[in-house]
Amino acid sequence: MGRRDDECIIALKVYDQCRQQDCLTPEMLDRVFSLESGECVVGDQIIAAGRGSIINLPVGTVDIAVKDFKISKIETDRKQDVFNPDYYFVHVKYFFKFKLSFLDGDGCPIAITCDGVERDAMEAGTAFKKTVKLYGSEGSDIAISSNLFAPESHVLEAAPYVLVEAKAMLLDAQIDTNDGLTCECGEEAIGEINLTIGLFTIIKLYRLVNLLVESSGFCEPEECDEVASVDPCSIFENMDFPFDIFNPPQKNDARCGRRGSGSDRDDYDED
Repeated sequence: MGRRDDECIIALKVYDQCRQQDCLTPEMLDRVFSLESGECVVGDQIIAAGRGSIINLPVGTVDIAVKDFKISKIETDRKQDVFNPDYYFVHVKYFFKFKLSFLDGDGCPIAITCDGVERDAMEAGTAFKKTVKLYGSEGSDIAISSNLFAPESHVLEAAPYVLVEAKAMLLDAQIDTNDGLTCECGEEAIGEINLTIGLFTIIKLYRLVNLLVESSGFCEPEECDEVASVDPCSIFENMDFPFDIFNPPQKNDARCGRRGSGSDRDDYDED
């Protein structure tokens, strides 16, 4: 067996991390909005005025259908705790994208016209915000630049940096017809679109450092400390956290069969 030496590497060292398993109920999510660039109508009824506008249900809608659901974007920000400078509030906003169809009493899609084109589904989305508090250490005021980054003259912003990994699944999609809502155009709306989403996420704070390392495998973070309490769904909370989708197998792991079969991981693969 050859000699085993410590190696000096430039690493993105994780100073703190947490995992969260959220069941996002309708009151936790933004109201479903249009991702279509132009106006969408059903007959003479305007159901969405353009990108970002709230979607009103077409008259005659009995149910809805959602497909191609996925996370389209994650925005992050972090702010140092003024009372405890080693800690940071990490703000994360998740954007979800999907195709939305409105179904009539026979279960058939109601025709929608968006930008003058008739179709049976429209692009729609919703969003969710969360905040966690993580240890990021108190770094020195230094500038970092390297030709690894483009352009070379670019100086990185002050550390620590945020990394968010997430996997979402649609748990339920219903309409609520007892709201008595009124759309912006003054027409009476017949209800609201209610989604329930399961969200697995890992949030990390890291810095660029020099390290002597010896790998012992993947790290599994502890649960996040909530800044604001939520009322999670019991079924979703009892699911096992899918660590495999966040930790791609290493060469030796795959050869020695230490991880589950590929079919076990397919349930969490993105398209």
